[in-house]
Amino acid sequence: MADINQWQLPRNEASKLLGWSNDGRGMVNKGIGEDIQAHSDNLDTLSGITPGAAGQAILADALQADVRDYLDVPAYVAARAALKALDTTKDEVAFLSESGREGIFKWTAGNFSTQIAADTQEGIYIKANAIASTAGAWVRQFDGDIFPEWFGAAGDGTTSDQTAAAAAVASAVSSGDNVYWTNTYVSTASIANFHSVRHFGPGLIKRGSDLFPVQPKNTDSNTIYFSASGSSANDGLSSSEPRTFQAALDALENYGPVLNGSWTLKGAAGTYTNAAVTLPDVATSGLKVLKVQGPAVSVTAGASVCIIINNITGTFQAAETITGATSGFTATVTAVTARKLVATMVSGTPTIGETISGGTSGAFARVDAAQAVPTLILDGTSSTGAGIKAYGRQWVEFRDIKVKGYTSRGINAFGDCLISLKNVHDEDNLYGVFVEGFGARLYVSGGVWEKSASYAPGVTNVRIQSFFGVKHHIGYSYDETTGNATQDPSIATAPQLICAGSAAGTRGLSAAENATGHAFLRATDMFKGVEVQSSARVHLDDNSVLHRNSYGIEWRHGCDCSVDSDVDFGAGTANENTSENVRILSGGVDSNATHAFALGTYMVGSILSTTSHTGTVAETQIGGTLYTLSGDHFKTTGSLRMRVYGTMTGTAGTKILRMRVGGNAIASVTFVAGATSSFVVELSVMVTGNDAQFGAGWGIAGVAGASAGISDATTGALAQTWGDGTDRAVTLHATLGNIADTIEVNAIELWRVG
Repeated sequence: MADINQWQLPRNEASKLLGWSNDGRGMVNKGIGEDIQAHSDNLDTLSGITPGAAGQAILADALQADVRDYLDVPAYVAARAALKALDTTKDEVAFLSESGREGIFKWTAGNFSTQIAADTQEGIYIKANAIASTAGAWVRQFDGDIFPEWFGAAGDGTTSDQTAAAAAVASAVSSGDNVYWTNTYVSTASIANFHSVRHFGPGLIKRGSDLFPVQPKNTDSNTIYFSASGSSANDGLSSSEPRTFQAALDALENYGPVLNGSWTLKGAAGTYTNAAVTLPDVATSGLKVLKVQGPAVSVTAGASVCIIINNITGTFQAAETITGATSGFTATVTAVTARKLVATMVSGTPTIGETISGGTSGAFARVDAAQAVPTLILDGTSSTGAGIKAYGRQWVEFRDIKVKGYTSRGINAFGDCLISLKNVHDEDNLYGVFVEGFGARLYVSGGVWEKSASYAPGVTNVRIQSFFGVKHHIGYSYDETTGNATQDPSIATAPQLICAGSAAGTRGLSAAENATGHAFLRATDMFKGVEVQSSARVHLDDNSVLHRNSYGIEWRHGCDCSVDSDVDFGAGTANENTSENVRILSGGVDSNATHAFALGTYMVGSILSTTSHTGTVAETQIGGTLYTLSGDHFKTTGSLRMRVYGTMTGTAGTKILRMRVGGNAIASVTFVAGATSSFVVELSVMVTGNDAQFGAGWGIAGVAGASAGISDATTGALAQTWGDGTDRAVTLHATLGNIADTIEVNAIELWRVG
C-alpha cells in the first residue's frame, strides 16, 4: 500500500519544475534544465550552435504561415482565392481542399492565356493574382478522367449544372480525356460536343423529364432526338435540342462498340429532304435492337390512315366523309387511288372486312386493311443513293417511318445484321428494302409497300428483297425478349403488310440466292406478287392474299415455295391474278436442282391395293380420288401423268381405261377384245391454256397376234377449264365391252409436272 503514495504530487517549489524522480517512483522539484539535461544528449551540441541570420529570421517569425514558407511541403489552401494569392516564388505545388474541386495544382511557367480564357470555371487552369497568364498558371495534376465537380457541378439532381457540365466536356474535348460522372447532373441546354468524348461512371444527365445514363447498364434506357431541322451541334438529349438524323446515328460511336442498355433514336415529324444516312458499325447487347422511330401513329382520331379497299361500287371522292357499316367509324377522305383511300380519322376505328360508304359519292367498298401513315418522311426524290444504309453487325428496328422516291433502295442492309421494320411505308423507291448477306435476318410487320406507274415504269423493282442467305420473316415482328418472330394475334386472319403497285415489272416479295423464310402478306396489282428464284425458299402462310397480279407466285426450278391451303388467290372472282396464280419456270443458274413443285416430275397420288372390275358394262371408278387439283393451278401451263398397272382376262369385248378431271374425260386407252394378261397404261394431259389441253394415252398388253397401241387420243380444246378457282378430283375409270371380261388394277400412280 505504501507504493500508492508515490503518485501524490509534491508542492511545487519556486523557480523549479516538477519532474520525475531519477528512480522513476514519483515526481520531485527539479531545477530548470536539470531534467532535460539529464535526458537529452543533444542539448550540449545545441548549446554550442549560434543561429545565423536565416535561423534568427525563422525564430523571429510570428505567424504559422510565415514559418511554413521555409518548409519544402505543398501549401494547403481551402479555396481558389487562396491558391491565386500564393507567392509562386515560394510555393510551386499546392493542395486545393475546396469541396468538389479537391486536387493538386502545380505552378507551371509558360503561356497559358488560351487555356485560362477557355477554362472559365477554373477546373484545370487557374491564373495567379500577381502574374500574367502569358507567364504561367496553376495547373491541375491528374492522370485519367475529368470530373464535372472540378468545374463547380453540384450533382445533386436539383441545382443546374449546365455551366459546369459544358466546361467539363469542353476540357475533355481539348485534352482528349474522358469525363467521369458520379451523380445526377441537371442540364438546361444542349452541351456542345457532348458525344465527341467518352463518358464513364454511374452518373446521368437530367434534361427536363429525360434522363441519359452516360454509361448505361443493361437495364437502362437512352434516347437521342433528331429532326429535319436539327443541328449536329446539338446533343439531342431532349426533343428541344434535336440533332440531324445522321448526327444522331453518329453519336452512338462513342458508346460502342457494343451498346449496353436500350437505345432509341426518336425522330420528329416532318419531311427529311434527300436524307441519306448510314448506321455506325456498333452492336447491341444481348437480344436487344437499336430503335429508330418516328412519332408513334395509330388508327385513331386525327391520324392519317391508308385504307385498302376491295369490292368497290362507284367512285369515292376527296373531301367526302366515309362511314363504316359495322364499326361506325368516320373519316374524311384526302386522297383517292384505284384501291386505296387516304383519310383523316374523325372517330372510331375501321374493322377489317366491314363495308364503308361515301357520304357524297354514295360509293361502297370492303375494308381489307388499314394502316396509320407515318409522319416522319424520308424523301429521296432528288437523291441518287439509298435512304438508309446499314453495313455490318447492326441490329436495328425502324418504326413509323415513310421512305419515298429513292432511285436506288429505300432501306439497304448488308452483312450479319438484323433489320426489323414496323409500320414502315415504302412509296416509289426502286427497292423498298433490300437486305443481303448470310446470317442476316429481316422482319417486316405492317406498312404499305407500293410502287406506282408514274415512277420508272418497266424497270424491275421490288418492294421487299431478301437476298444471299437472308432469313426473312415477312408479316412478323422481332421479339427482343425471346429473339423469336412474333405475330399480333389480332391480324392472324388478315395480313396488314400490304404490297401494291401498278408499275410494270413490280414484285412484292422477291427471295433469291438461298434466302429462306415465311411470308404473311397482301400483294396486289403487281407483275409478281411473290417471286422465288436461285435456290431460295418462301413458305406462304395461311390467309396471305395475292390478288390481281399478273402472277400470284412465280418460282423457278430448284426453289421451294410452300403454299398453305388457305392462301387467297381470288380464284373465280374479279380479284384473281390475271395470267396465272402460280407459275413455275425452268432454266437459270439453278436449273439442275430439283424440289417439290419444281418442273421436275413428282408423284402426288397413288393407290397400291388391288381392285377388280367385272360384271357390268357401265363405266366404273377404280379406287378413290387420286389427287385434288387446286382451282388456282394450271391457269396457263402444267401436266398430269397417270400410270396404271394390272391384268386383263377375257376376250369377249374391248376394255377401256380413262382418266377424268373434275368428272370430265381427259385421256383414255382402249384395248382390243383379244388383249389379255398383264398391262401397263399411261394416261397424260398437257395444259396449254386455261381452256386448252392435249390428252393422250398408250398401253401395252399381251394380245393374240398383235399388241395394243395408242387409242382414243384427244387433242385441242376440251370441255375442261383450268385454274378457274374450282378444285377438281383426278380419278381413274374402267369400261368393259362384255360383262364376262375382267380388269384387275394392281397399282395406280399419278405424277404432276408444274
